[in-house]
Amino acid sequence: MPIAPIGRSGIRVVLDVMYGAGQGLLVERLRRAGCAVRELHGELNPGFGGLHPEPIPAYMGPLVAATREWRGPGPCVGFAFDGDSDRIAPVDEDGHVVTPHQVLALLVRHLVRNRRERGAVVKSVNIGRMVDLEAQALGVPLVVTPIGFKFIAATMLEHNAMVGGEESGGFAVHGHIPERDAGLICLLLLECMAMTGQSLGTLVREMEATYGPHRYGRTDLRLATLADRDRVVANLVGSPPTALLSVPLLQMDTRDGVKLIRADHSWVMLRASGTEPLLRIYAEAPTEDEVRALLDWGQRLAAEKG
Repeated sequence: MPIAPIGRSGIRVVLDVMYGAGQGLLVERLRRAGCAVRELHGELNPGFGGLHPEPIPAYMGPLVAATREWRGPGPCVGFAFDGDSDRIAPVDEDGHVVTPHQVLALLVRHLVRNRRERGAVVKSVNIGRMVDLEAQALGVPLVVTPIGFKFIAATMLEHNAMVGGEESGGFAVHGHIPERDAGLICLLLLECMAMTGQSLGTLVREMEATYGPHRYGRTDLRLATLADRDRVVANLVGSPPTALLSVPLLQMDTRDGVKLIRADHSWVMLRASGTEPLLRIYAEAPTEDEVRALLDWGQRLAAEKG
């Protein structure tokens, strides 16, 4: 991928490599291309400096602050890498963390519209609906898998897919290995900004203007035993509600846990952790309040049926 156009675009880039394997991965390449770049936590530190090297909002405070406070010409954007540099989370010019759901939808749009590529889109079942709508609008097929990148990788190979992504921030694209690569995804998003001349926040807002707002949340609920955890999911599958918080139920998906999709296409999903007595609860809705209400519903259900 030529990166000189990224440098000519005037984009300022903040990279938080979280003391991990991404140290030096892109900073010098982007500088040679002409970008102004700052790298955070780029020193060797076997203890990760006390940080938890995971690209989720709870651990992205330094990146959010550095991106929002860096003043200068041209758009600014930040990227958080996890410890082994396969997962990524962007931060827009206003310090907002861009969700994996938005990232995958934006990758689909960039690959089809700007790079003129075609092919299937692969997503895990807990990735939000904006990806579905973008794939439908662009006329590319969508394949949904259980949670786990091993399922995404296998499905990408089976369908010769264009792109695949998961809720935890891992993405892969055609023409590369069918595995997550945070550096490549960072460059593709920068390329999208350079080719369109728009900031990352503007690109996300454009999609929401077309498809409506999509908010997402997740909580992990620890139960007493593995049996309690499994009983919650089994009871819900065996006796699903006809309505969820007064909205009729449209569909139930049981390919990995149980996902309840309401008539307005908002949804809540309950899934057992593979190794711990944890129940993972996911939700998507148009507003943060609705997401919180769905997550609270899932927790109340677990208390009743666990």
